[in-house]
Formats: sequence, C-alpha cells, structure tokens
Amino acid sequence: AICSFCFVVSADSFSSCFLCEFLLYGFIIFLFVGTKKQIKDKVMEVAKETGSFYISERWLGGIFTNFNQVKNSLAKALDSKEKLSKGQFGNYTKKERLIINREIEKTERMIGGLKGMDRIPDLMFIIDTHKEGTAVSEARRLKVPISGIVDSNGDPDIIDFPIPMNDDATLAVSYVLDLVKDAIL
Repeated sequence: AICSFCFVVSADSFSSCFLCEFLLYGFIIFLFVGTKKQIKDKVMEVAKETGSFYISERWLGGIFTNFNQVKNSLAKALDSKEKLSKGQFGNYTKKERLIINREIEKTERMIGGLKGMDRIPDLMFIIDTHKEGTAVSEARRLKVPISGIVDSNGDPDIIDFPIPMNDDATLAVSYVLDLVKDAIL
C-alpha cells in the first residue's frame, strides 16, 4: 500500500503514519484549524471536500471546553436564518432584521465550519501551532490528538504529531493540505 501523505510504500509501515493510523482505526471526526489570511480559503476547501470541519477565522476561546454552548449558538443562528428566509421576521423593523442578519453572518463566519459536529473531534490539524495557542491548549486539556505544522517559533513537544516546516510558505502548506486530503479520501 502507498500512503500519499507519509510517502511510505510497505504495508507494515503504512500504519505508522499518524493520519493512516487514525483512518485505519475508524476515527472519523477531523477539525482543520487555519486562520492565516493566505491559507484560510484552502483550509475551507480541503475540509469541505473531505467532509471534515474547520475553523478559518479566529479561534474563539471555549470552543471545546464550552462545546455545548457553541452548538446552541450555531443552532440558534441556523434557526434564525431559516425563519428569516421564510419571512417570519416580517413584523420586525428593518433595523431589527438587519441586526439579526448580522448576528447570523457573524456566527456562520466564526463557527459555521462546525455545522453538524455533534462531539469533540478525534483529531485536530492545526496550521501554525504557535499562533493557535488557545486551540492547542484546549485540545490538550481535553486530550484531543493534535497534528500541526510547527515552525521554528513553535514548541513541537506539545504537539502529538508535529510537521516541522515553514507555516508561512503558502504553496508548501497547500501541498501538505492536499496530501492530508488525499490520505483522508
């Protein structure tokens, strides 16, 4: 077997790749975290193509530790969006409808990539583990395995499966994300 992510050719070492290990044992909920401007679109694209979840805006503290509240906020925004499209806010003033619409847009922008996620993910893939320190600390607190791109300014010891490389090199990060996508699919 050939793993396109870890470039391993033998069947024995195929399972030694962290991503292959998760895929072989049936861990299915992945969360991609990439909030840098130059890579956020690629993170969203890969997550959508693989059926995974993503955070492409700022990591809000408490996404994991306060997960039930995050789910409730997302459900409320989706419910309001549905009511708005059905015209159930017709008796509200134009300004009130605008405020509701802005709240819906902000919620979808910040945590819309978590839509449908009913539990904490089995693996997080973080681009720039130094910048996403809050995400790393929350994942470690809840014992969620972390794979991430660790630059020279990051600490590889706190990442379960570090990938040492320059996290500012857009093409290189895109290449790694494509490899992860191929391994998941």
